[in-house]
Amino acid sequence: MMKGAKSWVEIRSELDPDIQKELDERIARRRLGEALAEIRKERKMTQKNVSVGAAMTQNNISRMEHGEDMLLSSIVRYMQALGGGLELVLKLPDGSARHVAVEPKRQQSEQVREPARAAAHR
Repeated sequence: MMKGAKSWVEIRSELDPDIQKELDERIARRRLGEALAEIRKERKMTQKNVSVGAAMTQNNISRMEHGEDMLLSSIVRYMQALGGGLELVLKLPDGSARHVAVEPKRQQSEQVREPARAAAHR
């Protein structure tokens, strides 16, 4: 480091607490987005594949993977498109935690097939 130059830790510590909090939130969203992209790539799927399965645009998938548009409903749809699901861990100040499974809705293809089956049985 150059003489007299401040480190990021020093600069960050001088920022307003609200700005520090916003930075922390952005870092957390970015980590989540990177994890989603890793999972997608491990499953050898493209953003376009996920967008079709999630009924979202490819642009929205890209935004999620870059830490933007982190609505819980979007994350659930993204994971469903990968064939997975979502489980939240709610952590309390006393150290206890509660796991909550976010149940996937039926896939669109299943919803489309069911009316066709019902019509065939009439």
